[in-house]
Amino acid sequence: MGKKFTVITDCSFYALCRKESRFVIPAFQRPYVWEKEQILALWEDLINSETDCFLGNLVFLDKNDKTFVVVDGQQRLLTLSLVVLALRERLIEMNSGAFVTDKIIREYVENLNETLFFKESQYPFKRTPRIIPGNRKLEKAYTGLIESGVLSGELDEQQKRFLKNYNLILDLIPENSLPHLEEIIKKTTSVFFVALVCASESEAYRIFVSLNSSGLGLSVADLVKNALFASAGGGELEIMWSEMENEFKGAEGLFPDFLRDFWISRHGAIPKEDLFSLIKKHDLEFIKKDEAVNFMEKLLGNAKIYLSLRSSKTDHLLNSIRLKTKDKRESQELTEMVKKFNCLEMDCAYPLALSFLNKFLKAEKYTRRQFISDLNRLWVFLLRAKILNLNPESYKHKLAKQCLAILSYEAEDFDAMTSDFFSKLKKLVLNSEDFIKNFPQELRYGHNNELLKKVMTDIFRSRGEKVDLLRPSLEHILSRRSGGLFKEFVDEIGNLTLLDEEENNLAGNMTVKEKAILVYGKSSLLTNRKLGEKWREFSLSGFEAVRGRSRELAILANLTFSF
Repeated sequence: MGKKFTVITDCSFYALCRKESRFVIPAFQRPYVWEKEQILALWEDLINSETDCFLGNLVFLDKNDKTFVVVDGQQRLLTLSLVVLALRERLIEMNSGAFVTDKIIREYVENLNETLFFKESQYPFKRTPRIIPGNRKLEKAYTGLIESGVLSGELDEQQKRFLKNYNLILDLIPENSLPHLEEIIKKTTSVFFVALVCASESEAYRIFVSLNSSGLGLSVADLVKNALFASAGGGELEIMWSEMENEFKGAEGLFPDFLRDFWISRHGAIPKEDLFSLIKKHDLEFIKKDEAVNFMEKLLGNAKIYLSLRSSKTDHLLNSIRLKTKDKRESQELTEMVKKFNCLEMDCAYPLALSFLNKFLKAEKYTRRQFISDLNRLWVFLLRAKILNLNPESYKHKLAKQCLAILSYEAEDFDAMTSDFFSKLKKLVLNSEDFIKNFPQELRYGHNNELLKKVMTDIFRSRGEKVDLLRPSLEHILSRRSGGLFKEFVDEIGNLTLLDEEENNLAGNMTVKEKAILVYGKSSLLTNRKLGEKWREFSLSGFEAVRGRSRELAILANLTFSF
């Protein structure tokens, strides 16, 4: 068996960059994320170190063509390159007029350039950046800085961060002081690492995970990704992982939430700090390549569904449901039922909603009727828990435990299992008196308008209304511009109704009487037409009318949202 890796125990930054080698950062690695805090910490270690500064481990994959793939170390290597760039700039700025000094400066600049550039050994001896970022835009920014010292055009966030860090480092380096520059150059080039050079992808990623298994400084996503690649290499897995990361563009903050909720939806409750270790134990240890690809396919599919649940993206969820139902309208209705859980803004809702959805999509025995029933009961429980200000600690582990039960349950009497589950939850939210009392305070305009619209739609429908508004919006019966005494209650649910957006725009500048005649009286909703008949009540005694209607809606909600 060949040697799996080579350990270089005393590898200085200068020696590393003077070898006939270049370093490629894979496109699937996490972005360059270092900010001011990390830059200043590295600078302090660099400048204040009385001996050569040690900056930890580097893990490389040897591609056998003078190219090393950076598996672990891109943040440190790129930042040290920025230090070299800034030192070179300060040297170029110096113009002493003394021949000897200028010669020394030119020699320093040339040495620093050898650190930054890789020179081909064959004609035409092309010179290229020694470090090649995997992200194309970051590569463009890096190349622009080392070749011309400037960046032009519109920059994305990663490019802006890179340029900001370069300028920060430049400001830290004193101007027109060759002795100071010589000292910083010596400290920078003397920085050393322990480098592990691996012969295979799987070994490189295995070492990466073992070095970083504590998760310190790394996200769970980084650890899961590299554990996958350690087990099965890159290739197809890299492509799928990159696709998943692209799905989360613009919603990157949801990625760690997804990994947690995906796990809970399949295995039940878990302490946050144990997430990676348990994913690795249950899904990634001793995994074969086909198993890794299968796991990645599940992860990618669930990521798309999760984003549909938690963001404006709906296509994947809608298409997945349509494949099961074969009915366009039914698919749209079920999609809206699933997506409305996002209005609750309750993290504990997503894993169980995801479990019910996956069961419906994959299990023939779990019918459409059962799926709708379970979603409705989950919605009722969570809404009541929210209105009652129930402590999530009293029920979130029950929800998580049910995820595991759903996944493993294969019997036909699925109703019996979920009914038993919801009967236990029901006991936690039976307090009708507190629900009616809290309802107007918890549902006010401006706090969560999407939830308000969903709740009012459900209440209207429970009374037999066909709420089919193209663009539903919340309308204030008494104007928010009324001011004075009205300010205390103008945003209560009792002062709100549902109109189509076009109707709402029309009603915007009208008096209560005008709205009653021209808008409410012509509304497609019977609730609004009856509301129009009470315009005098709202005009003459606004406070009592709003509070009375708030209580009326609270009582209706208590009946509507019941088991």
